[in-house]
Amino acid sequence: MYKGLPIFADLPVQISTNFPLTRPLTMSDLLLLHGLTITPPKLPYDILRTLLQAAARADSCTATNLAVLSRTIQPWIEEIIYCDVILSRQSTANAFLRTLNTAKSKYPGFFANSVKSLFICPDVDPLDVVTILSTCRGVVNLSYWPLKHTTSGGVSRVRNAPMHDPWDTRTPGRASPPRLSPPLVHRRQHKHQKLSKFASTVATHNIHHLSPRKLSLLVDETHPIQCFQPTFDVPFFHNVSHLTVVNKWEEWSSWAGHAISEMAMPHLTHVKFDMSVGQAPPEDSRTRWRNTVTDGWSSAASEDSCSSIRSRASTAEEEAQSAWARKINRVARALTDVLNNCRGLEICVLVLRFDSSPARTARQISRLVSAMTSENRLSGFPHLDNQDESSGFDPRLVFAWEKEPFRYSHAHSAHELMIWRAAEAVAKAQSYMSGYTVLNCDYLV
Repeated sequence: MYKGLPIFADLPVQISTNFPLTRPLTMSDLLLLHGLTITPPKLPYDILRTLLQAAARADSCTATNLAVLSRTIQPWIEEIIYCDVILSRQSTANAFLRTLNTAKSKYPGFFANSVKSLFICPDVDPLDVVTILSTCRGVVNLSYWPLKHTTSGGVSRVRNAPMHDPWDTRTPGRASPPRLSPPLVHRRQHKHQKLSKFASTVATHNIHHLSPRKLSLLVDETHPIQCFQPTFDVPFFHNVSHLTVVNKWEEWSSWAGHAISEMAMPHLTHVKFDMSVGQAPPEDSRTRWRNTVTDGWSSAASEDSCSSIRSRASTAEEEAQSAWARKINRVARALTDVLNNCRGLEICVLVLRFDSSPARTARQISRLVSAMTSENRLSGFPHLDNQDESSGFDPRLVFAWEKEPFRYSHAHSAHELMIWRAAEAVAKAQSYMSGYTVLNCDYLV
């Protein structure tokens, strides 16, 4: 700094000039009149990077503007932009694939180091899924609810997926596929011929090194990628701690009890299932009276409830009761097996959808789970520390009521994180109360 002048560079200065002044002159103006300049202090790059990345995390528009500000700043901001990748539509997935193919300016391994959370829309082709996962090898949070693949090579619609597959030539009136770069077009031409070989070679070679921590999946036995089939004893699931299964209850209840185990996923601590309850048959007066005056969590009451439901005649109403009992019994058996097979499991959430009486559903399932746990212990199954020895009560089982039946959250979404935290609090409270309660997901929005 120029030492012949005071250091108060921003204080107004009284000076005689031959031209009119619109504002008081500052010391900076005076230095400019003398042909001198003040160079602003330069921040160290690590501090500048921290400040700019904080601004980019706070606002996506700011991040986009900062990314094109200079070549020095661009790599810092792109790490923030590509940290969470949401491929919610086929067009977005195609654009991301073009970026993967043409991003020559980025250093090798950029996407492997930057992409931590990834959501892949249901109708992305399995070949493209392999391309994305092979490039984004460092993904920690993965959400993928694919279209169901049929044995004939087609796909069927699930959840909120598009009404038709734009790449299925058998679909009448299908939309024209978007224009793709030449490599993608070449792969599309022979998609059906390559799927069989791809399932056993390419997928295994490119995805075996993935190690996600939090998953939200719809698994399917016919999916060409092995790690998206209900076989969890593969390296892909070895480090998974949080697993959300969005399959229908008819599907996961058939394989969850034996597929999800401590041996297959030794680090699993949180698991969540969905159940579309539907209209339940009315309870008779004897059942309503017993629910009011008896302890709802004893194994004796559970066995009595099971026997009373199953001992009805074959009228239309009784058939509905029997179908309901089989449904509840099947879900309870799968949950019991998961709780017993995963000793390190901390939380097991059952989300009840399309349920007008979630308390009743939770009561019936919890009674059966307690009764089945007691039967397993009598059969020589090892007792778990967090289970009540007398009644079979397991506080790890948490019931959550989702009033909005079509509200699903990604593995890395804020709503998913709130569900896990609330379930942990409910499980802790249940261990003190020795009874179940129902978590209302509307309070988490």
